Amino acid sequence: MRPRRCAPRLLAEVDERRNPRTNATVNQLLDRYLGVLEIEDTTRAGYESILRNYIRPLLGELSIARINGETLDSFYAELRRCHARCDRRPRIDHRTAVEHKCDRRCAPHVCKPLGGSYLRQIHTLLNGAFGRAVRWQWLGTNPVQQSDAPAQPRPMPDPPAPHQAARIVEEAWADPDWGMLVWLAITTGARRSELCALRWDRLDFGTGVLSIRSAMAQVGKRAWEKDTKTHQHRRIVLDPQTLALMRGYLQRCAQQAALLGIDLRQDSYIFSTAPDHAAPMRPDTVTQRYSRMCTRLGWTMHIHQLRHYSATELIAAGVDVRTVAGRLGHGGGGATTLRVSAPGPPRPTSEPLVPSPAVYPSCPRHWTTPLGRSRCRSLLLGLRRRRAHTSRSRPTSGPPSAVVPTRQAITSPARPRWPTDTESRSAPRTARLPS
Repeated sequence: MRPRRCAPRLLAEVDERRNPRTNATVNQLLDRYLGVLEIEDTTRAGYESILRNYIRPLLGELSIARINGETLDSFYAELRRCHARCDRRPRIDHRTAVEHKCDRRCAPHVCKPLGGSYLRQIHTLLNGAFGRAVRWQWLGTNPVQQSDAPAQPRPMPDPPAPHQAARIVEEAWADPDWGMLVWLAITTGARRSELCALRWDRLDFGTGVLSIRSAMAQVGKRAWEKDTKTHQHRRIVLDPQTLALMRGYLQRCAQQAALLGIDLRQDSYIFSTAPDHAAPMRPDTVTQRYSRMCTRLGWTMHIHQLRHYSATELIAAGVDVRTVAGRLGHGGGGATTLRVSAPGPPRPTSEPLVPSPAVYPSCPRHWTTPLGRSRCRSLLLGLRRRRAHTSRSRPTSGPPSAVVPTRQAITSPARPRWPTDTESRSAPRTARLPS
């Protein structure tokens, strides 16, 4: 009796597959799916990139009724063969699509498979879209579930070796602002977006606790501040050497602001390209600068490997995995932390996180020497550009000379003037120098 009861339902499903309720294409389904999906802007930008580069060119014009397990398996196999979906004919991969003169960057095409993580994202995106189609009664069954999901790639963390980390930080100290960011990335293991969103009022010099409450997101030229990746705040205790470096860096930032006649607000960003630290550093800028620095050193690395280095060194030093996970902001009780840390021999817990005493001074010499005329001119030029950009979008009262100091005032040997008690009470709160 059971087969007879199931037969009508199976026949109805087959009929729905042959005669779907809509003639929508895969492109139309994906557009509708993204229109109702509630995700962050960065996730949406990643999904749109996947659709534009991989899904729409091959499956976009097909009817959703023609998608089945065989079609998807062939689709995944094609991406595993060549991520550029070439026609197997010899060709040259040009560095740009416009007319140009070829150089070493224009090389013969070599087929490279698409990474396993990208295949998993494609499968997840298609599964979600066709799952909604079933709920909307566009289809009777989800064809994505009839295909084999791409295997989850095994994590292969490749953090820099201790001697590489020492060389990287030594190279970064050539620019104190950049060196402080790289040092903090190594010692705290914070994400690049979290480093860009740090503010001075989130660092307690009394207790040595750094609070991570937000992160910077960027899509193209647009950047904004948002919650952290796990939507949770966390507090990191800095070691005495890092705390001393941050104290010296704050003094340097305050000195630069005073020479320009501006105030360093207490809620200003720690890492910024603006003289008054009112604008944060962009995450993509950090990634590109770090990659170029490692290229000069002869290595191919990305800044996220510093996060793996921090996890590896802490676990090797005998720190509890749950403690390391909380410090890095990982979820899952430490499972993610174990996946991104490279195995290695145990080390004594008394050994510092980075081999710094002989290589990294407690305060770089750049912070103890006065600013030269060229540095003052560059800071003045940057401030004038920023004020000019602000004045175009919002009119200001008074001439520009009343806002921006003259070159003579910048390069004069007089000591910077700090606000009086009366001015301090009426002016916005500024960052205090730690004792």
